[in-house]
Amino acid sequence: MACSSSTSSSTSSSSSSCEQNPLALKQPCSPSMQVPAPSSFALTFPTQYGPFTASCYRELAPSQVDRVYNLALNGYYNDNYCMRVINSTSLKIIQFGTNGDPSISQKYNWNSIKLSPCGIILPQPPSMSY
Repeated sequence: MACSSSTSSSTSSSSSSCEQNPLALKQPCSPSMQVPAPSSFALTFPTQYGPFTASCYRELAPSQVDRVYNLALNGYYNDNYCMRVINSTSLKIIQFGTNGDPSISQKYNWNSIKLSPCGIILPQPPSMSY
């Protein structure tokens, strides 16, 4: 699975391809993995069954959206497999996301001894309601 992203905000619009950057992905604390996401963006994931798009809104979950943005921007989701697809009339879910390279995925796995300090996502700011 590879991705392409399009970013939109009230002031700018851009599009980018998600080239894999293993060096950045293996160093979650690096500046290239700490880029704040735009206020909203969409990621399009092409699959053998057709593309799907994930829309992300930073105001709803800034820490998690920043993580998804940086992982996608650096190619974390490229060439990954979908593990589970549920497509019913009332529920549509696709589960994926673990990088196929263990030297990369272990940096973000909470039970790995090689977990980076930045591999853990901090909770949302206390001022945010859930």
